[in-house]
Amino acid sequence: MSFTTTAISFIVLGLGLLLCGWRFLGSANSKTKANGDLTGVLIGSFLILFAIENLILGFGALFSSTCASCSTKVLILANTLLPIISVFGVYNIYYIFLPKAKYFFVLVSLAALGVFGIVLTVVTQPRPFITSAGGLDWNMSPLLSSVIFFLLIVAIGSELYIFIRLFFNSASLEIRILSLVLGFLAATGIADQILRFIVLHSYPPHLRTLVYDLITGGIGIGFLLALMIFSLFNKPRIQDKERL
Repeated sequence: MSFTTTAISFIVLGLGLLLCGWRFLGSANSKTKANGDLTGVLIGSFLILFAIENLILGFGALFSSTCASCSTKVLILANTLLPIISVFGVYNIYYIFLPKAKYFFVLVSLAALGVFGIVLTVVTQPRPFITSAGGLDWNMSPLLSSVIFFLLIVAIGSELYIFIRLFFNSASLEIRILSLVLGFLAATGIADQILRFIVLHSYPPHLRTLVYDLITGGIGIGFLLALMIFSLFNKPRIQDKERL
């Protein structure tokens, strides 16, 4: 077991996403469910799935960072879940905000890219290693990094779009405040991926990983703080779906 910055940052982010997702599930009362409004359930489930993927990476980095083959298996598992999250995020956008739009081809194309990423992970067998700065570099091939980058942008971008729409259209002040905070965190997450996979791509692994871990951990802390803001109110409800 090794306490790398990567393990800590992903665990913190995973916990933040998990607790926020749980609160969104709690915001969906029986009345809205009975009326067919699954907004809270869908958003909460999406955040929980994202949390599981991050916790897999976090605890995987914690317990298998000294075993290259074990870290590879962790990466394969996480990269298997990521396409599901991306597809589910896009599905949520269409289901909640664009129910009349045709989106089958978009989901199928995204799923196909995800399958390609899974196969590529298995074939290339990345060998993660601990950097001199105490982080874990996943050591993925350029092609696999590109696929993972795109899937992450889609997943986090879906989150950003959802919270932007909730901020502008929700009748609940509590949901608008929370959406503003979570939207900002999602935008920061997209910037973090661009920084890691594009801007710092050619930089030394220890620097690239350290910057990425610090921002990732900061986003996780932000989600935990957002949960505290959410808890200040008496179980806000996601309502007035017709305005979305």
